[in-house]
Amino acid sequence: MISKTKVLELFEARFDYTSARIVLADAMAKAGVTAGKDGFEPEDVAKLPGALAALGLPRVDALASGLAALVEVPAGKGKAAPAPEPEPEPEEPVEEAEADSAKAKAAKGKKK
Repeated sequence: MISKTKVLELFEARFDYTSARIVLADAMAKAGVTAGKDGFEPEDVAKLPGALAALGLPRVDALASGLAALVEVPAGKGKAAPAPEPEPEPEEPVEEAEADSAKAKAAKGKKK
């Protein structure tokens, strides 16, 4: 569900308080959309940009983009993609570490 408040905020960014409600009602009628008690279904909000274009209103591109963004990431459901886990550093095999240690000790012994 997308809240009515979020949709109205987008309309109010383009139109004044009263005009926002009138244009929203016109767009809803044109798209055949009704708002439920809790708000709009994402499918219904997706129809509104096309209805705005059909109404022939100027300068509604940002409004249409905002409506599309609401459909893509419903309120409260947007999460950042998880960061990829870093690859673990390869550990040196124990046998090689012991051999290197033995070589180091042998080299120390020869120096004396």
